Parts: sequence; C-alpha cells; structure tokens
Amino acid sequence: MLIYKITFVSHILVAFRPVPRSCTSSTLLPVLKSIAVKYGKSVGQVILRWLNQRNVVVIPKTVRRERMIENLDIFDFTLTDEDMCLIAGLDTWKSPIYDDMDLATTKYIGTLKIHE
Repeated sequence: MLIYKITFVSHILVAFRPVPRSCTSSTLLPVLKSIAVKYGKSVGQVILRWLNQRNVVVIPKTVRRERMIENLDIFDFTLTDEDMCLIAGLDTWKSPIYDDMDLATTKYIGTLKIHE
C-alpha cells in the first residue's frame, strides 16, 4: 500500500505518511528499487515523485535534516508513464494497520476520541 491515508481538504488530495513501513514487503521493494536505480534516487523519492505527478499534496514525516533534504529533491526527474503504471499496480488499497472492512474494528475506531 502506497498511500496510508487519503483525505480530501477543499478538493485537494492529501497523502499522510506516503511511505509506510509496509513498502519493505518482498513484492513491492524489488519494483520500487529498480525504478529508483533507474533515476538515481531512493525508493522514498520515487514514491514521493509518483504522488507529486498525480497532483497529490504530500506531507512526509521526518525529523532528520538529511531526509528533509532528500524529500525535497524530487523535482529534477519525471517518472515515465510506464513507471507510473508499475507503481500504481503495487497499491493493494488495504491498510497495513487494520482491516477497515471488519465491522468490529470499524465500530471501535468510531468510538475513539481524538481530542477533548
């Protein structure tokens, strides 16, 4: 899964945590690594660029200066249509955290308070 959470904010698509830990799975990583090597970028940069080219506003979370610089270094290359389709084909549309189709889980999440 490449997009952990998608939210519409005034008609702007926003991705929170666009590079989840599940991207290290054996099925995703080889494809993403091969694309990253092709462009001389990291897997994270490829995913951020893929989201950017789809007009998704990306909010990557990091506290490390070097990662912040890396996250901004995605505007000097463009993914081909073939690469865009390859990456899109990796998305399972399932949350790596919980099964949103499970009624009990969904009801429980609905009862959680996120603020006072």
